[in-house]
Amino acid sequence: MGPSHWDERTGLANDKALRRYIDHASSIYGAGNYTWSLIFLDLDNFKSVNTNHGHSAGDEVLRSVADQVKKVVGDRGTVFRRGGEEFVAVLRSDQDAAIVAAEEIRRHLASKPISIQIHGCETAIAVTASLGVASCLTDVTSPEDMESRAEGRAREAKAAGKNRVVPEPSKELLIRSTKF
Repeated sequence: MGPSHWDERTGLANDKALRRYIDHASSIYGAGNYTWSLIFLDLDNFKSVNTNHGHSAGDEVLRSVADQVKKVVGDRGTVFRRGGEEFVAVLRSDQDAAIVAAEEIRRHLASKPISIQIHGCETAIAVTASLGVASCLTDVTSPEDMESRAEGRAREAKAAGKNRVVPEPSKELLIRSTKF
């Protein structure tokens, strides 16, 4: 990937790289007996960090979140900064494993405030996230559809009170719910 594929603030691959990666994952994993999943992460109340502490503090929080999410995801997948306070992890895993990973990310972020320097003083900033999970097992018709579904689930997590993971219903649950 070239320089235009990297986010300067976090060092993560950016939205442009995400598009290419999702297309690639869809063609590679979708063609065989592989599964892959997508976690959409939206930081809760991030605008208040910028408003109350300034944009440089917000940038530090974004860098810290990027590092923490990368650490939790590890070699299970690749993490991207979509833009603003949104991140996406693409995992080579089924839906159940992706839900576990999303919950690990959520707990890890919420467990300890991020410590940053503001005007020479150490300040702790609590960070939580709303996460949505989508998997290729849910009959996704396109990579964009899968990303849209994961984002929709993250929005549901925010609407349900924030700091939570909302997955798509499993294929088994969908099948059971359509039987009479």
